[in-house]
Amino acid sequence: KLLKSLARAGLVVSTRGVNGGYQLSRAPREISAANVIDALEGPVSITECSADDSSCDYEQVCNVGGAWQRINVAIRKALEEVSLADLLRASAAPPSFNFAGMPVTVEKKS
Repeated sequence: KLLKSLARAGLVVSTRGVNGGYQLSRAPREISAANVIDALEGPVSITECSADDSSCDYEQVCNVGGAWQRINVAIRKALEEVSLADLLRASAAPPSFNFAGMPVTVEKKS
């Protein structure tokens, strides 16, 4: 189901047959995290009132709707700036551990 959603959004293409499968339709650097989320979940919207097509009953008297819309735009922009290539690089990096401040026990071998 996930791959079909990604294919409908044009992010992957499918090939039928014995050697078939799915592959990205564009280079990983050209596909943003926002593209993937839109394809799988729909447009990012922190609150219903921050969605483009919202119709809130309290819109006329709400004091925070504009703030939520600004937050939503900032999150959207951040997701658009992260590509699949960025995510692949991050997942390929070896984990780094910071042991500063952790207790250390040293045992002497007999």
